[in-house]
This record gives sequence, structure tokens and C-alpha cells, in this order.
Amino acid sequence: MEHIYEEKKETLEFMTSWFHDIKTPISVSRLVIENKTGKDPARVLDSLDEELDKIEHHIERALYYARIDDFSRDYLIHDISLESLVKQAVKNNAKTFISKRIQIKLHDLEYEVMSDKKWLSFILNQILSNALKYTETEGTIEIYGLETREEKMLKIRDTGMGIPVEDVSRVFDKGFTGQNGRKYEKATGMGLYLARKLARKLGHDITVTSEYDSYTEVTLHFPKLNDSYANLTNM
Repeated sequence: MEHIYEEKKETLEFMTSWFHDIKTPISVSRLVIENKTGKDPARVLDSLDEELDKIEHHIERALYYARIDDFSRDYLIHDISLESLVKQAVKNNAKTFISKRIQIKLHDLEYEVMSDKKWLSFILNQILSNALKYTETEGTIEIYGLETREEKMLKIRDTGMGIPVEDVSRVFDKGFTGQNGRKYEKATGMGLYLARKLARKLGHDITVTSEYDSYTEVTLHFPKLNDSYANLTNM
């Protein structure tokens, strides 16, 4: 019974944060329409298009969250090109890169990893969306791969505001927004929580290193041991 209660509580918390997320772009869209008089029609359409993208992003996150319980029936593990995966994620977020004039650096992505393309794409988009949110205009985001004897890694490093040292260990906690999140009304603390939860279901992991007012680097870990995927058959 306690397990069922906790699941229902988590779902309620997620939906509460989701309602908060979805309300912001809807409100902004309404303001854009109300103040369109005298504005360049092309710029008005661009603004509305940007808000629609945000709404789509939030809906996608809710759909993936709703499908977590059906994970064991909705995955296909195979070799995935990190280069192809990353380039698609950058393309998905191209409007934000352009509007904030953020430089993107890609290198050392000639690796393949064992995963589910659909779920891994979602995880990467959550991480990249977070990096874009906290990187100032004309900043830089660098994405690259590394390999050791034990694992392959995908690193996403941004020149954003960084994370205070006391908050780093809590960034994956459900609902945690920290000092930075409180500066951004759109922060709900669910993106990284959901990303790591899904990553671990795939046999991967996510870690974060950061220096306040300097950088944040999120690392996706792909263990080479096949045993990492043994738990997938039991979900």
C-alpha cells in the first residue's frame, strides 16, 4: 500500500509541476497576441512559434513520464551512433541556439552505444534543454564523447551560471530547483530527475560536475558490461 501511495504522490507532484510549466508559454502566447498591434508580423509569428515549441516540449515530457510504467514493453536495445543522436538533438533545439546566439561545439562523437534510440533521445533533449535554459546569450555549449576501459561517456558542458556547491548533490532530486532555479520561474526541478530515472532503467547513469559562475558538465555514462542491461528483462 505504501508503494502505491508513493507512486500516486509522485504522479501528483509531477502533474502539478507540469501544469506550472505549460501555463507559462500559454500566457506568453496570449500576451504576444494582445500586443501584436504595430509589431512586425514575422517577429510575432516567430515568438508564437517559439512558445509552441515549448508547449510541445512539455507535452512530450508528460507523455514519456506516463509511459514509464510500460517501459518493459516499449524499448528496443541496439547500437546507436552518438554523432547522429547529438546532431538530431541540436537540430531539435536549433531555434533556441539561434535566438540566444549560443555557440555549439561538437567533437569526438564517433562512438556507438547500446541503448533505445527513442528513450535516449528524450533523455539527451532534457539535458540539452536544461543547458540552454541556464546558458546566457552568446554562451557556449560543448558536446563530446570519451571512452575508458569500463565505459563510454557523452558529455554536455555549458558556460552557464554553474551550480552552487551545496546544490550539486541534489540536482537529481525530484522537485529540487536550488538557487538557480528560484531565479527562473520556469524551473520545476523535474527535468533532470526524470532524465536520470529513465537513464537508469536503460542501464545507463547521469552525473553532474559544476563550478559556480563558470560551467556545468552533465555526463551520460554507458557501461560496457552487458550485465548493465540484465535488469531490463526483469522490468
